[in-house]
Amino acid sequence: MTLESKKLLLSHIAIAILAVGGIFSFEIFNNTKAWGNDQERTEKRYREALEALYHATGGDDWHRNDGWLTDAPLEDWYGLRMSDGRITHLELDDNNLIGELPREVKKLDLYSLDFRWNSISGGLAHLKKMKTLGELLVSANNFGGRIPSSLGNITSLRRLDLSNNRFTGKIPNRLTRLKNLASFAAHSNNLTGELPRKLCDLPELQRLVLSDNELSGSIADTLAKCAKLHLLNLANNQFEGNVPAELTSSENLKWLDLRGNEIDEEQQIVFQMNYVGIPNQLNRIGEPNGLTMWSRDSRIFLSEEHQLVVVQSLNAISIKDGLIEVSEATVPSSTLDQTIDLKEFVNSHLLSSDTRINTIVDFERMMAKAAKHFLTKTLEGMDSNVISLPDFYFELGPLRP
Repeated sequence: MTLESKKLLLSHIAIAILAVGGIFSFEIFNNTKAWGNDQERTEKRYREALEALYHATGGDDWHRNDGWLTDAPLEDWYGLRMSDGRITHLELDDNNLIGELPREVKKLDLYSLDFRWNSISGGLAHLKKMKTLGELLVSANNFGGRIPSSLGNITSLRRLDLSNNRFTGKIPNRLTRLKNLASFAAHSNNLTGELPRKLCDLPELQRLVLSDNELSGSIADTLAKCAKLHLLNLANNQFEGNVPAELTSSENLKWLDLRGNEIDEEQQIVFQMNYVGIPNQLNRIGEPNGLTMWSRDSRIFLSEEHQLVVVQSLNAISIKDGLIEVSEATVPSSTLDQTIDLKEFVNSHLLSSDTRINTIVDFERMMAKAAKHFLTKTLEGMDSNVISLPDFYFELGPLRP
């Protein structure tokens, strides 16, 4: 394994041990197939696409644009992560991007596209040709219209987050072609109609977060097959009928939230948590805190043990007077130091910038900022010859054809 490949693996692990992130399943692409052999032409194509993105989204006014539009190596351009001269991740989250994505973006045959917490508008249909895309993260923007059915053509997608936008209409049936999709979040939009009947048939699907929309239909007919998921959050929609026993008795389903639908909540279970050592805490869900963030999150976990540790850590995090508080007695010992470091980093940033956490979106942004900060520190501190990986087992699953 090359040093760059090891850095990519370590980057995922670094986020995980911070107790604010998950392990993202990363497909090691065949270089010849995914990238092509002509390095010079590939870099020229990258630069053209990135320059178009810069101009289309007000790059001069981005919070950070280090290296952009210069002759510096692409690995020195802010937000790019690379492996063997190829871009794998484009991470411009929370960076004041304003405008529409240019069509040239489709030339970036990368794995992860992260544009969360910006002001990007328009649509996503021209991303359909990004055949190597594994993560499409565009939550908290101004995208609108219908979710393009052509996203169903990106069969490599494992994680799709369209939350907190202005999408309308039905969820396209063609998304049920995404056989590798492990996490789908589209909460806080204006989606209507019934769920695609085969959505929960997707073999890899673990997390489905579609709360705060106007989705409808019979829970019994639509959701019984969702019992194999790990997290199902459909709160605040217009579903009706009886909650099937398959959901409330499922050993796989660790989080179920059907509150705010046309269900008799006095007669049926509409919310439950099944994590060891964590009781149902309905009164905590909705306010800015770790459990609310967990209920909306789209991250993918490849180990139930790690998932439990993360939930336990997040359960200890709350907000008081706009700053993070941690109940240290309830944090797992394996993540206590990292959780305390996270608290100190976030609160220091908030105090120095004279800002505070007022909403769950604020909280999510700050947690992502902290994760990126510690990840950068981890990678910068790596010795070029010696890489020590934590004692943490996971595996990279193959893509389904």
